[in-house]
This record gives sequence, C-alpha cells and structure tokens, in this order.
Amino acid sequence: MSRKQLFAISGPQQVGKTALAMKLAGRLRADGINAGYISEPIRESQNFFAGKFNNNLALEVFALHLLHETRGQFDVMILDRCLVDFIAYSRLRALQNELQEELLFRLEMFCREHSRSYNHVYLLHSDKVVGKKDEFQSKYNIDPGIALTEVKKVLTEWRQPYTSCMSNEIEDRAYKDITFQQR
Repeated sequence: MSRKQLFAISGPQQVGKTALAMKLAGRLRADGINAGYISEPIRESQNFFAGKFNNNLALEVFALHLLHETRGQFDVMILDRCLVDFIAYSRLRALQNELQEELLFRLEMFCREHSRSYNHVYLLHSDKVVGKKDEFQSKYNIDPGIALTEVKKVLTEWRQPYTSCMSNEIEDRAYKDITFQQR
C-alpha cells in the first residue's frame, strides 16, 4: 500500500464514535490488516481541560488533529473525529464570538484541502442522543442536533464522500468498505 488510508468517524457527542472506531480497528487487525484507532485529539488538550476556550485551544486541537492523522503508524487509520468536526464546531463557536473569523477562515482553507486525504467519513447519529448535551456541549451551549447539521454542511460544502447512518447500522458497512479498499 503506497499511502495511509484514513477513515473518519464523525458526529455529535455520545453517539458511539469512539466505541465504533476501536471496534473497527480491532476487527481489521484480527483480519491481518495493519489498522489502528486514532483517538479524538481534544482528549489530549491542556487548554480544554483547563476550561479555556479561545484561539489557543483552536490552534492546539488543530495541531493535534494533524499530528494524529499524519503520524499514525498504521496502513489503515480509524479516526475518532477529524478536521471536518473541528471546523464544524469552530464555526459554531465563532458564532459565539469565541474564535476570530480570520483565524477560522485560514484554518478552514487548510482543512478543506487536507480533507481530500480522507478515504471516507462515516457520520453517526442516533435518535437517542439528539437533544441530549454532554458537559462540553452544555458549557459551550452547542446542541447535538445543531452540531450534526453543521458537520453535514461542512461535508457537503467540501464535497467530501460520507455515509450518514444511525450508530447501530454502520459497523458492518464500514468494515466492508474498508476491507474492499484493501484488495
């Protein structure tokens, strides 16, 4: 294989992205594919855990995304979130005047180009979660339904191939898509 393959699991909080990404990576490894789970970058953010949402947090999370997506030691990387999510959530926070528009514009230009490296994005949603906010969304007043809509908007604007499914319907489809591309 000449280049790494990137498959992103996207969507609002609490729909099962992490569980799906870990399960898919394990299933692919069991089939002899050099696959790995790449965790959601914000989980490593010092600014996020300090409760500081500002331009520094945006730049930190952006840099962590790039490091995760370019340094992975796997032929197939299953990403728990990607730069599409980063831009969607950044747009929503920019509306709250927490992110400078010029910074967002420049980051979005780069992310749009970088998103071409994704083989496919799987957009998860669940009727059980829409309307339920986790701690992060409550703190920044981001409704899961609005977040899902913004992620779809970014994917559509960027003409990024994606599949939108309920959380419980995606695992076998994603597995077949990925293993088909390995042939």
